[in-house]
Amino acid sequence: MALLFNVERVKYTCTCGNRFPLCKLYVCRYCRELRCKICVSHEPDNFYCPHCTDGITGPEVRERKNQCLSCFNCPSCNNTLTARLTTVQTTNPENPTGEPLQRKQYYLVCACCRWSSRDADIPDVQNHGSWREPKTDKEMEELLLAVKKYWATVGAEEAMEAQTKKFPKRKSYAYKRDLFQRRRSSIYKSLAKNNATISDTSAQKSSEIKPTVEAFSEVDPLPESYWTQPLNVNAVTSLSQRIAFPSLMPETAAELHPMRKTLTIKRSLRCPGADCDHNLVKPEYVPQSIKFKLHLVAQLFVPEIRLACQPSLEMEKESVCVLSITNPTDSIIRVRIAPIDCDEETEESVGDLIDEINTNLSVAPLLQDEGVEIGGKLNGLELAAGESFNGERQYSDDSSVIVQRKINKVFVKTTLVPNLLGEKIMVGLNFHFQLLTDDAIANKDPSVQLKLNEENSTPMSTRVLLDLGFAH
Repeated sequence: MALLFNVERVKYTCTCGNRFPLCKLYVCRYCRELRCKICVSHEPDNFYCPHCTDGITGPEVRERKNQCLSCFNCPSCNNTLTARLTTVQTTNPENPTGEPLQRKQYYLVCACCRWSSRDADIPDVQNHGSWREPKTDKEMEELLLAVKKYWATVGAEEAMEAQTKKFPKRKSYAYKRDLFQRRRSSIYKSLAKNNATISDTSAQKSSEIKPTVEAFSEVDPLPESYWTQPLNVNAVTSLSQRIAFPSLMPETAAELHPMRKTLTIKRSLRCPGADCDHNLVKPEYVPQSIKFKLHLVAQLFVPEIRLACQPSLEMEKESVCVLSITNPTDSIIRVRIAPIDCDEETEESVGDLIDEINTNLSVAPLLQDEGVEIGGKLNGLELAAGESFNGERQYSDDSSVIVQRKINKVFVKTTLVPNLLGEKIMVGLNFHFQLLTDDAIANKDPSVQLKLNEENSTPMSTRVLLDLGFAH
């Protein structure tokens, strides 16, 4: 059952050609296209700490090096450290013979692995935000700065080359002179900015710059204690723990220090269409809020195809595969499915999907030509009132094609003949559907909904790849 509900078994094809499950896709209601996380434009809205939810602006993020000043992670298990209060008695300087003073101090402790700042010999502090930074090697810091400067130069030069390739080369020198004299355009401002960055960082080209760090074939030998004394694995740091402190590189667990928590961002997703620049996802600006101002995920608008049950696939025998199609909207819609024939289709028509499909799926002509109507879902208020406006419409379904029908779901029957043993049976479908219109949503009559939806909406189509499992 867990394998049956695996969303990775049914993948939809995005406009850019990548394939993802429906829950990982977005839909643009303006350009009528499916979008994925690879082709959309990512725009950071605000930065915040995931533990204390403290919102931080862009300039402060660069000053803080993308870290929170008051929250720490455990260097051993990477969980959040909590500050624990303790009381220490100290001598009163004004009255040494009198009663001692009670002083409050804080130290960090991990509730998961019980690591504390006292294990690293970090003294307790009186203020929660006055933790000292670990001592770092100056030579290592200079080396990291040199490497950062080198790659900044290489990146700025590559960005400059990418910008200059957008403009055609002209033989007239007067055209180039007039071109670079126009400072009002943002494109030429970015060119000048990249050019200034390269001149400030280094006057040489990236091909002439020698890397600061060079690889050596010889490494330092291990200490004699590794061969003469038993090794305590718990006292030696792992590779991930050493990489977390590049300027310190602790070798033992006693040298570990608390790590400042990395900030998290809330980002907006924008449609990358040439004539469309609308938002697909827009979260709330407040870090404590988990709501969205705009959330156009495909699972809320596009019908979902799933395997109703695991098909019994036998070699060289006709097998039945039942698919369920769910309508996530409140209006009745019509969908059509057609198989992708791996023998007749070409790479130009279906792209690289032809390389993954290894079995042909047979679909009834009724589903290919006329399609099937799927009713809209009922909300909680309508179910409580006993309303069922989908039931008022009588469906004349063919029992050989439509196995079962529910409120907003139909089960259709398809057939295939597996001919591969030891490999997963992969089939493809051309899926045609329609997005809802505002007029169809406002009208409660199912027949009017379907008519308005077919007349006013633009049909959408995509390709679906199904993993049916192994044949026996």
